Amino acid sequence: MLPCAIRIIVSVLVLTVLPLPQIALADKLESEFSITLNEKDRVLGSLKENFLVYGRPYIVMYDHQGKRLFSRKLKNNVKPTMSPNGHFLGLITYADRSPTDLKTVKLEVFNSNGKRRWKISKPAANTFYIADNGAVFGIEGVQGISPVRLHLYKSTGDHFNVLTFDNYHGISISPSGERFIIDQGDAGMLVHDSMGNPLTRLPPADHFVFDRREQYVGVFSGGLFRLYHNENEIKRLNFSEQEITDMAVHVEADLLILMASKKFEAYRLTSGKLLREFRLNETEKRFTSLDFSRDGQYFVCGVDVNNGKSVPKDKRHVEGYLYIFSSDGKKLIRHHETYRSWRVGFPRAVFSSIDDS
Repeated sequence: MLPCAIRIIVSVLVLTVLPLPQIALADKLESEFSITLNEKDRVLGSLKENFLVYGRPYIVMYDHQGKRLFSRKLKNNVKPTMSPNGHFLGLITYADRSPTDLKTVKLEVFNSNGKRRWKISKPAANTFYIADNGAVFGIEGVQGISPVRLHLYKSTGDHFNVLTFDNYHGISISPSGERFIIDQGDAGMLVHDSMGNPLTRLPPADHFVFDRREQYVGVFSGGLFRLYHNENEIKRLNFSEQEITDMAVHVEADLLILMASKKFEAYRLTSGKLLREFRLNETEKRFTSLDFSRDGQYFVCGVDVNNGKSVPKDKRHVEGYLYIFSSDGKKLIRHHETYRSWRVGFPRAVFSSIDDS
């Protein structure tokens, strides 16, 4: 029995499977169900219409109505990972009891129904990322210690390429797996295709993101946003803040949103025109996340309250909000939930692309 309630993240996941017309007509967002979690549990995200809850020692899958589909007991040395929109789940087994050990014993990949597709014994990599097309990217090495090797696997589990990088600072994989970016710090960022072929080098940046169609890359650093298509910088915009918490680009909808902790600004990409600005006036609130719907008609923001600092430790609580806007500026939904256990997690709001077309 899991004793403590958390509902904000579950509400986020329910939101991802609602069709957009229902969102547009709603006066407020009501959770269809709630699942009680303890303070060590984490909601991993949606597996298409299903989603996973991960907490020692079990990993549990529920459907979008809250029905428990299956559970699996995990040993202390097993760590889960999943693709951005939840098409695949990976379980990584390490040699030591700690899931941070560098020696990997086994990698297993499952589909969204929990059926195992393939496994690899003793893979060379120690950290793994999965794309929504089933491709797997394995990192062998540690950030800041050169060289680092990137192992590429097909959706069938076949290992087909190894790339070596110096000055490795991180990787960002597009949801489909057709593009990925290697961050090399002051040396800039390298964009590759799914086969590992280098496409272009971009300048250093603090934040970078693919647009929905993955043909464009937006980067942000020091108050400046730049949009690239292949090697070419095609747009540059100044933001009123030097730091951001998140950003979202939708080239087809001609929209860009830059989000700081206390406000966001929405722009028309082609003209650079500021369409609107929204501020959080309450001192205890901050923005945590941002995402566009696939068609660009809506965007959703996660908002966190208190951050655990404004009240005594024994009385701390976290409140979360979802703000859903239409792209023409009308605020559609504002939803508030409270979960009673500190540091369960912050609202991470996303629209899942459950339609593969």
